[in-house]
Amino acid sequence: MREKGEWEQRLIEAMQGGVSGTTSELAVAARADVRNVRALLRTWMDAGIVHVAEVVAPRRTLVYRYGKAPPEAAGGAAAVRQLRARPVVEVQFDRWPQLDPDVAAAVDAMVRVNAREA
Repeated sequence: MREKGEWEQRLIEAMQGGVSGTTSELAVAARADVRNVRALLRTWMDAGIVHVAEVVAPRRTLVYRYGKAPPEAAGGAAAVRQLRARPVVEVQFDRWPQLDPDVAAAVDAMVRVNAREA
């Protein structure tokens, strides 16, 4: 059974050794799940342990590298975060939804039938 933190240790050692790559490539290097690696890299990026070295255009895939970002690319992480932000669209709902006229007629007919039987 694996010890807790084993894949994280493999990942940081690989990155300190000069390995950089996408989350998928780093997950293979650390023999870990891509989702776990992605979450850990976000945490490390916020803490300044790793930085985004490059953004590959077709899918805006991020390439991570160990260490602080060089001064000329210092705004890269913030720019990457802004790319991911999506505008919030507010949808206004009426407090009471509009009833379909066919459904209203059917409900009305059922109430009338039940009233005659009573």
